[in-house]
This record gives sequence, structure tokens and C-alpha cells, in this order.
Amino acid sequence: MLESVLALSIDDFNILFIQEPPWRLIRNAPSGSSSEGEPVIRTTIHPDWGLIVQKSDLRNEGTDNPRVAVYVHKHLKGLRPGYHWDLMDHRDILVFSLGWGEDLKLLANIYSDKQHTAIHLLYEWTMDWLNLFFMGGDFDCRHHSWDPWEPVTNVHTD
Repeated sequence: MLESVLALSIDDFNILFIQEPPWRLIRNAPSGSSSEGEPVIRTTIHPDWGLIVQKSDLRNEGTDNPRVAVYVHKHLKGLRPGYHWDLMDHRDILVFSLGWGEDLKLLANIYSDKQHTAIHLLYEWTMDWLNLFFMGGDFDCRHHSWDPWEPVTNVHTD
């Protein structure tokens, strides 16, 4: 499915925020310490898209893999997309930048699980987000402010 999205025309999308990207075993790489080799696990890559994702130990498929990824089309590489782990280094929150100098824009891709982990982290780091230009993702919360048909307000959205 993600491969199909990445194959779409750049006229449709320039930046893709992905929550819960698929991680899979690609192959086993040669290893001096293991006769079976070291597993290479990654999400989808595409020649037209740069991938920004938290660096992690992806040796055990399905355990603690990053739950957010950002794809930036290669024609935006002049804006020097960069991952800002110094602002937030968590598998559910990815802060990245486009631009440089005074034109630098910070963007964030969020995935909040049923325990609302990302929402709690965002609340704790509120003052550090003053320069954030855009935040989007899957917050897994309902609120009548953005869904007028939602009768119940989740306390985490406030």
C-alpha cells in the first residue's frame, strides 16, 4: 500500500506524514558474529522520496520500531530536510525542518497510542514547540471542537 502512495505524482503530494509505517525484514546482511547474518529491517524506500525516520535498533521486527515516518519528495531537497532528534527523540514524535536560517520551518509528525503517550510528551514539552510551523498525525482522540458529531470529549484533547 505505501509503495502505491509513493508512486503517486508529485503534483498530488510533496510531503507525506506516515503513522505506523510497515517494517519488514529485507534480507540478512553478512556478519562476522553470526552465520545467519544480521537482519536488515526497514520500511519502504523509493528513489523519488527521501525518508526521515528515528534511528533505532531494528533487529527485532515489530519491537520498538518508530511509529512515525516522513517522506519528502526529492524536488524539495534544496530546502534541506533534516531530522531534529535534539528537540524530541521518541518513536511516536518526529520533528523535522525545511529551509535554513530565518526561513527554517519546523514540522512534526505525531502518532499517539491508546495510552496517549505522544500527547503527554507534547504537553510536557509545550514551551519548546513555540517555533513549530505545522503538526499533524494520528492523535487517536475525539473532541467536539473538530468533530461536532462527537458527543464525548476525551480529557487528553484538552
